[in-house]
Amino acid sequence: MKRVEGTVLFTQESRFMLETDAGERHLFILSHKASAEAQQLPPLQHRQARVRVTYDNDPAIIGYAAHAIDVLPEQRRGQGARQWARQ
Repeated sequence: MKRVEGTVLFTQESRFMLETDAGERHLFILSHKASAEAQQLPPLQHRQARVRVTYDNDPAIIGYAAHAIDVLPEQRRGQGARQWARQ
């Protein structure tokens, strides 16, 4: 599985857009195996939360399948992430 870090820009149902520090934008769709649910995404958008997404490609969908979302510390980056949703 791949991982990417960035800021949650917007959410809609089980989809969300992430912008990396390099300015790349990626569309993610929550995997049906992820422990997170769609209603847990909007607070991440409102906070413009920095997260680490664990994902893989799924040829059946447009975008990437997100399997886990870890919320990164807002002030101190080097101290590990708090697990938010894990498969």
